[in-house]
Amino acid sequence: MTRKILQFLFWPTCAAAAIILASCAAPSQLPPAYVAPSSGAVAKLQVRSQKLAGPAIFYSFDDPRACSGGRIITDTWASKGVLKGSTALRAGEPITLWLSYLAPGERSCNIVRTFRPNADKNYLAYALATDSGCSLSIQDITDPANPKSEQTYVPRTYLPTAASQLPHCVAADVDTLLAKPHRSNLSGMKIEELLPLLPPDSAPAK
Repeated sequence: MTRKILQFLFWPTCAAAAIILASCAAPSQLPPAYVAPSSGAVAKLQVRSQKLAGPAIFYSFDDPRACSGGRIITDTWASKGVLKGSTALRAGEPITLWLSYLAPGERSCNIVRTFRPNADKNYLAYALATDSGCSLSIQDITDPANPKSEQTYVPRTYLPTAASQLPHCVAADVDTLLAKPHRSNLSGMKIEELLPLLPPDSAPAK
C-alpha cells in the first residue's frame, strides 16, 4: 500500500480510549454485534487488516451522525489477531465506522469515518497499524481489478469519554459534507496488494 492513502494518528494513552480493549475492557463488556439490514437496497463491506500487534475492534453506530449506539462488526478476538469480516450496509444512508486499536505499551489509536454507500457496491475497509500510528482506508472494490478510493467519506473528530462509555464524534452537518468529494479518484492501492485482502468470490479472474 502506498503512503498517499495513509492518514496517521499518534497514540494517546489507554485511559483516553474509552471501553476499548485488553486491559481497558474484556470482550464480555463490549457493545452488541452489528446487525446487517435484511431488506431494501444494500452494499457490501469487507473489513481487513494485516496482523496486528494488539487487540482491535471495528464498529459501526446506530446513529451515524452522533456516533451513538456502538455495534461491533468484527474484532481481533474473533479473527485471531487480524480484523476480518464481511457484512451488508444499508445503501443510500450514512454509516459511521470506527477503528479502535490498542498497541503494545497501552498506546491507543482511534479513527472515525462516515460515508454513504451506494446500492450494489462492494467496499473494503482496510486497517493498517505501524510504529508511527494507524490508518483506515475505504476503497470501492466493486471492480476488483480497478479499486478506487471512496471519494465522499468524512473524517470525524474522535472524542474519548469515561471508561464505561463509548466515545462520540464532534457534531457536524454530515449530509452536506458527504455531498462534497474530499479526495481524488485514485486508489493508492496496487492490484497485487488488494488481491490478498479479498474473499475468493470477489477476486478478479486471472
